Amino acid sequence: MRDYSYTYNYRQAGTTSGAAPYARILLDSDADGATDTDVILDPSMGGAVTPVQSTDLTFGTGDNSVRYGDDAGSHPQQSWTAVKAAHGNDKITGLVVSQGNSTGTDVSAMLKSITFNGSKFNFDALRPPVTTARTVPRVPTAPPVPTASPPSSMTAA
Repeated sequence: MRDYSYTYNYRQAGTTSGAAPYARILLDSDADGATDTDVILDPSMGGAVTPVQSTDLTFGTGDNSVRYGDDAGSHPQQSWTAVKAAHGNDKITGLVVSQGNSTGTDVSAMLKSITFNGSKFNFDALRPPVTTARTVPRVPTAPPVPTASPPSSMTAA
């Protein structure tokens, strides 16, 4: 995995440091096919920073501040480079961005985009309208040929 980042905008009623959306890279670290740990991408850096509200912000592996298997933020942030070097054989089982199970009151957020391995996926762009009507071309037809009345000599008496 080269990179993973997300762009978001959030608001909260207070100034709690842990209210911003956070991302996870879910991992299988023991090759049994099940998720058993994760890398947390937390823009509050374990509660040390309160991200700016009402502004589009981007956070990801390029910020070089992640936590491996430390959801609570009990340990210092690590660099993405160090985590990749120590756990490069872990298999990715999922990518998640969430808000909730965090701190703050009256919290709302909007996920604008995710970038993964250089591909950006936008969630705030309008899709072009879907048109279902089709115009069926009209085929010109010849005007009806008038039918002549049979001559009177041919009519039955």
